[in-house]
Order: sequence, then structure tokens, then C-alpha cells
Amino acid sequence: MENLVAQTFSFGDFELDGAKRLLFKKGKPVSLNSKAFDLLCVLVENHGQIVPKDELFDKVWEGQFVEENNLTVHISALRKIFGERKNDHQFIATIPGKGYKFVADVRLPFEKSNQKKLNDLTVSQNNLTVSASPEFETTLIGRGREIAEIKDLLRQDDVNLVTLTGAGGSGKTALARGVTEELKADFADGVFFVELAAVNQAERVIGAIAQVLDVKESGEKPLFDVLKDFLRNREMLLVLDNFEQLLSAAHLLKELFDSTENLKILITSRTLLHLKFEQEKIVSPLAIPPPKSNLSAEDLSEFAAVELFAVRAQTAKSSFALNAENAFVIAEICRKLDGLPLAIELAAVRVRLLSPQAILARLENSLNLLTGGAKDLPIRQRTMRGAIEWSYNLLETEEQKLFRRLAVFADGFTVEAAEAILSEPSVVAGVLTSPDSKLDLNDSLINIQPPTTADSSALSAPDLLISLIDNNLLVPKEQSDGNVRLQMLEVVREFAAECLENSGEAENIRRKHAEFFLALAEEIEPLLLTEKIVKGLEKLDIEHDNLRAALRWLLIREIEMMVRMTAALRQFWYNRCYLTEARQWLETALAESDTTPNPTRLKLLNAFSLITRTQGDYAATRRASEESLSASREIKDLRQIILACHAVAGLEIRENNLAAARKLFEESLLISRELNDERQVAF
Repeated sequence: MENLVAQTFSFGDFELDGAKRLLFKKGKPVSLNSKAFDLLCVLVENHGQIVPKDELFDKVWEGQFVEENNLTVHISALRKIFGERKNDHQFIATIPGKGYKFVADVRLPFEKSNQKKLNDLTVSQNNLTVSASPEFETTLIGRGREIAEIKDLLRQDDVNLVTLTGAGGSGKTALARGVTEELKADFADGVFFVELAAVNQAERVIGAIAQVLDVKESGEKPLFDVLKDFLRNREMLLVLDNFEQLLSAAHLLKELFDSTENLKILITSRTLLHLKFEQEKIVSPLAIPPPKSNLSAEDLSEFAAVELFAVRAQTAKSSFALNAENAFVIAEICRKLDGLPLAIELAAVRVRLLSPQAILARLENSLNLLTGGAKDLPIRQRTMRGAIEWSYNLLETEEQKLFRRLAVFADGFTVEAAEAILSEPSVVAGVLTSPDSKLDLNDSLINIQPPTTADSSALSAPDLLISLIDNNLLVPKEQSDGNVRLQMLEVVREFAAECLENSGEAENIRRKHAEFFLALAEEIEPLLLTEKIVKGLEKLDIEHDNLRAALRWLLIREIEMMVRMTAALRQFWYNRCYLTEARQWLETALAESDTTPNPTRLKLLNAFSLITRTQGDYAATRRASEESLSASREIKDLRQIILACHAVAGLEIRENNLAAARKLFEESLLISRELNDERQVAF
């Protein structure tokens, strides 16, 4: 498309060069989508005047059919760049029912000093060949703050090494390229990008850098010495991309810094180099909307992950637009993908063939869906599987073992739970096999702490977990009580689950998982009738998805343990009003359990009686409570007799059989006094 504006404008801290299609802020280039740039040009050229929406569509999307929300997305992107706040539009004002007006003070032309900055930028020495393609532009959506922070770091005199760390697919490389594009004018001797993905030996790092800088060996002098001489007095920025498989070469970078004065290096890596002078910048996933929110489509478009999906989808299919019908589905897709830019882009291009609803449905097997990245990207960045597998292959054997085993957890886990699946002893009969195991019931936490074993790995579970965190395969989240809970991003967990299945140890690990959470449920069960009920319920709340996963596995593999776990969770389900879920599990457990009178069956019967009475199914309540009363009397289980008496008495009152009810309450009261149970006496 021809340039819509050939002039140069200045407004606020910004400068717009229509001829070169560049936007600058304080002399530094700003990354901007091509359509958003065209839109800005039209608004600025008509500054102070209302530009109708139809006119904007005609000029920016000439000959194309697009929905109005598409215009809204790009207006929002521009407002973010200008730092506008909601309802405080100092650059672009919305004129309801009419269109938009550019209201900032526009100056024409540039001052000479500003023009000199532009000229300098065009001649700066570098090897940057950043594509102006939509793939690159959209990857930088939502990264304005990170770019500014990294630039500020690199401009500090005492900072020479900055490492961008993050999970595979988080956009480290694209972010590094975005930073270097804005720093080209800052380094007199240039900015150079060194791709290290294909380099697998530490000694080849120097050769890769030298090749990019066109530095060659001279006589008998080693190449490293030649490179140090070349860089000694140069003011230069080197970007070393994908350093994670070359950590043993970190000492070479230290030697480079020791022999130079003005060299700065920006590194992308899935883990730190652990050099003393290294500054880390974690590249987090993009912002995603909160679950089950009632936000409008316009509000959802303000989240970077949703904006990235919308813009990337429109690149793939020009007629696509974010609207009220698909915004909530797209928000759910972004949540499902944990805001990972690569995953979102790979999903968004599927709009060529699939609706957003179909994409969301197919994300149940996301690794197979998320393929087909741009052909000019490295293979590992064309699919999420490749991105994660790259990190997995760099792990040590013990790290790989723990990583794949962690896939068994649903919605996160504690350090203690990770230790349980890594250690050899397993939990049997509801308690850990080692006598050293204990349940910590202090005021701050409730945790099962499995023992360490003599034949455990040289690295403990905490050591291995820290390594996985360093490699950005785990995300630590501090809880309100100060403890740390660990989680895997969903697509990472899916890959780990595949590795677990292929390892041949999946069933054993699922058993360990189920045994651990059975022990947890049975240890917390008695607390739910004490002053520690709140802590017990909170612990079970956090682990509810893990408890559900354990129950599902036990239902298929270990019926007796499933029955025990259901009995242990009955009070939790009732207190938290999971009535339907509780009833389903209680019915299953009663159908599968031993029908002869026993303590576990009595717990199930009394819980089923309570749940069905709450649901208003009094016929089911009577059947369960009468069986419980008969069985508890038979085996003389006094506490269950009390509960069964209460249940049947309640039914008798409902049917106006007050004498029968009184008799049952008197029996219950007598037993309660015998047990010195003040709570039941008071009841």
C-alpha cells in the first residue's frame, strides 16, 4: 500500500515520519502494526477535525470488508502507545456517533536536530534484518513496558550484561529484536544479532560472534584474542540469542567484558548464566482476562493476549474481527494458553479454517493444534512442541524425570507433594511408610512431609525444582500464608504428560499421586470437627483438583482406596456445598464398598443421608439413615449411632412422629454424655 502521508509531524514526545513509515518517541522508534500506522497517519493529517469511521475504513482498509470492532482494536493499540488512560484521551478523542478526532497539538515540520536523529538511524552499523511483517509486529503487542525497562537497563553505565529469561514461546527473541531496533542509534559501533540455536559447543560461541562481526584470525593469534582486540574500544551491543544450551561458555563472556570498555551484551536464554554482574529480566506471558469475568468485548480487547490473537488472526484472515460474539471465546483461548505469545499466534492463524469456538474445543490437545509458525522462524519456534522440547532436552536426567512426573498434578502442587512422587517409598494404608513422616498442624500450614531416603538422587527434590524454575518450566506462586505453590503452564504440562506416558512409569506415578492425596484427605478429615476446620478446608480447597484426579484414578485402579478417600472428603464437600459432586461419589462408593457393617460404610451412609436431606430427597435419606442406624448399633459404633439417630429423628419430625423422634434424640443424648461430647450434648 502506498504511504497515506508523506509529511513529517511532531506531537508531544512523538514524531511521525510518513514517508519512512516510522513513529518515534523521544527520538527512538516505536513498534507499530502497519494498519495502526496508517490509521494514525489519517488522524494526524486531519488533526483537530472529526474523521468519520467510514472515511477511516475507506482509507485504511480500502476495498476490504472489515467489522467496526477491528477499528476499535487499532485505536486501543494507539492509545496504549500514547499512554492514554481510560476516559482521559489526550491524543485520540472518540466523538460518539461521529468518529474520532486527533486532539493533540501537532507541529510541522521537525526540528533539524530531530531530522538528524532520523538520518543517523538509517546509517547505523548493524546486521539487524527485522522483518516488518505482521508476525514480528504482533509478537511485540503488550511489550511496551518491557522494552522500555530493558532499554533503561542497557543505557546504565554500570550494566553490561542483561539476560532475558522466560518459558519457551514467551517471546524472548522477538522482544530482544524489538529492543535492538530502538537502540540502533545508541551505539556508535553498531548493534549485532548473533543466533546461537544451531551452536551446541561452548567453544564455538566465539566463532559465531566473530563470523557475525566479520572478524577473522590473523597469523598465529587465536581467534578469541583477535575478537577481544576488535571489541576493545568499540561502543557496541551484541545480542546473543538462545544461550541456554551453552551455559558452560559463560566464562568466555566474562573474559570479553574484562578486555573491553564499552561492550554491552543482551542475551536470551531459558535460564540465567549466573554471572555476578548479570542483570535478569524475566519475560512473562502476556496479560490475560480474569476467568468468568463480565467484561465487554472492548474491555477484553485491552488485554495484550486478546489483542495479539485478534491482530494476528486478522493478518491470517482479513475479514476477521474481534466482536461481542467471539471476544469471550478468544479470552478463554488466551487463558487456556496461559498468555504465551507463540501459542496464541499459532492458535490465531487457525482462523483461516476454524472458528474461535472450534479452536477452543480443539485445544484439549493443544500441542497438535499449535503448529504452522512462520517459515522464517527456527523449527523449534514453529510449534509449541518444538519450543518445549528444546528446553526438555537441555535438562539433566534427574531433572527430566521430575519434570515428566510433575505432569500428574492438576492445578499446581507443593514441594512436599513433588517429593512424594520423586521418592521411592510410597504411602500405604493412608500413612507414609517411614516412621519419620509427620503431619505439621501448626498455625501456619498443614503439610504432609515425606521422608528423604538414603538412595535418593544426589540432588534433592527442592534442588531439582529450583532448576526447573530456572529453566522456566515451572512457575512459583506465593500463597497468602507465605508458602510457595508451583505450577506448569498448561501446554508445558501437556508435553510433560506425553513424556510421562512414554517413560513407562505413568501408572506408578499416578499411584504415588493418589496415595499422597489419600493420606492428605485422611489426615485433615478429623480436623474438620475441630477449631482447625478453617485451615483444613482451605488446604482441601487448594488441592481440590488434585483430589478429584486422584479419585478418578482410584475408581479405575483401587476401589478400596477410592471408598476411603470418598469417606474422608465427605465433610469437606458438605461444608463447601459441592452437593451434586458429593452425592455422585458417595453413591459410587456405597455401590462398590463392602455391605457388611464397618466404620467406613457408616461414614458414607451418614454423609449420603445428610447430602440427600439437604437436596430434599427424603426417600433416599430414610433408606441411608435407617441402614446406618441398624449397622452402627450392630457394631456398637457410638459416634455413628449419634449421627444416625439425628438423621432418622429429623425425618420423624418432618412426618410429625414426635414421640419416635424424641426417643431417638434421647438415645443420642445418652451416648453423647457417655462420650463426654459437649458439642453433641449441646446439639
